[in-house]
Amino acid sequence: MNELLAGIRQRLEGDRVLWGIALVLTVASLVTVYSAISTLAYKADGNSAKFLFKQMALLTGGWVVMFGVHRIHFKYFGRLANVLFVLALAALIFTYLFGTDINDARRWIKIPFIGLTVQTSDFAKLALVLWVARQLQVRAGFLDDF
Repeated sequence: MNELLAGIRQRLEGDRVLWGIALVLTVASLVTVYSAISTLAYKADGNSAKFLFKQMALLTGGWVVMFGVHRIHFKYFGRLANVLFVLALAALIFTYLFGTDINDARRWIKIPFIGLTVQTSDFAKLALVLWVARQLQVRAGFLDDF
């Protein structure tokens, strides 16, 4: 058991408080979803476990992505910041022109053949944060006069 914990600690480098907060939020989301789906499950088929397992699958996928991104060196994201920013702007313009209406809002892009819909604004938020961080890093010397 100690070897398992040592292996986990070695792979989860970084701020342990952030990992702990992510774990607490994960558990809280499971509790929240389970308590909120009773009426929805009753109307559908009475099976509340289906929604809980769906949430668990999405959370597991999120943890896999989070761990994978955590293993990538941060300078790699700095090099991608400008490209991601331009792609995000293009995606936002595409959504504005050709977006799909869902709940009277044209903020979605429907990906063909898989039926998945995506909000490009979420990608744009991430790209904007990376781009601003990169611009601040590049202009760090000029910020002393600010």
